[in-house]
Amino acid sequence: MKRAVQASTQAASGGAAAGLPDVLRRRYDLLAFDWDGTAVPDRKTEVPDLNVALEELLDLGAWLCPVTGTNIDNLERQSLLSLSPAARLRLFVCTNRGSEVFAYEEAGGRREAYLRHATEEEERALTSAAESLKRRLGDRGLQTSIVYNRLNRRKVDLIPLPEWDDPPKARIGELIRATAARLQSAGFAQIGDVMRLASDLAREAGLRDPRITSDGKYVEIGLTDKSDSIAWLIENLARPHGISMDRIAILGDEFGDVGGFAGSDERMMTPAAAGAAIVSVGREPNGVPPGVLHVPGGPARFLEILRWQSSTRRQ
Repeated sequence: MKRAVQASTQAASGGAAAGLPDVLRRRYDLLAFDWDGTAVPDRKTEVPDLNVALEELLDLGAWLCPVTGTNIDNLERQSLLSLSPAARLRLFVCTNRGSEVFAYEEAGGRREAYLRHATEEEERALTSAAESLKRRLGDRGLQTSIVYNRLNRRKVDLIPLPEWDDPPKARIGELIRATAARLQSAGFAQIGDVMRLASDLAREAGLRDPRITSDGKYVEIGLTDKSDSIAWLIENLARPHGISMDRIAILGDEFGDVGGFAGSDERMMTPAAAGAAIVSVGREPNGVPPGVLHVPGGPARFLEILRWQSSTRRQ
């Protein structure tokens, strides 16, 4: 991949895409993108401008594919059900951290295009690994809790305190600092150390390829991650429709290091995505990996990119 590029974010007076580099002024036929922090600031904010931009770009023939760790109900409630049934035909929604893909029928109803089925043995291994991690952390005096009812994964809450019950994405830096302070009191230098321990315990429990992720609050032990979503989209959407890799853009807001572990969107930089444009609209305080174009601005910047893509198609 090419070296990381830091693009200017200075707005000029030359139109909607004045702050975008040339690579983002090109037409893309498939856009895969993170949801929280990239498309929306959080899951509670109303996003009418985003809905208009999504509808327009879908109507103009682009394929749009949210790639998220949450479930599809959250996306539909906030945005997707406001789109017309005709527009939703060009949506593929990858949810639950690589375990599900949803598409839509002509009448607007959703259908499950893909589901990763965990075996009973895998379910037992996930539970065993999470409970082993909880015990290990407890042995060091760190109170944690486990969320069991998630598809193909278990979530170990590193900071199960009322004030951090449902932190918004905007507080990610503060959350990571609070979690790191708790971990340091238990002898861990950073969250990445707990993730490595979780990986070891998952393998001991019998998982051959555990996927360990974190958002700063939870360490998740799972069977899939966002790399599975990207691989599925390329194999089942891009290739059948003749979309070449240089016509694919992958967008997120956390590709770089955040508190000693890889950002949640780094998993979308899978080898299957070689040749696609990879773009971060996040703050990325520790920089972005090689191959990632950095155009900070969050959801407002993402909206600008969508509008410019519509403009290129109208032209």
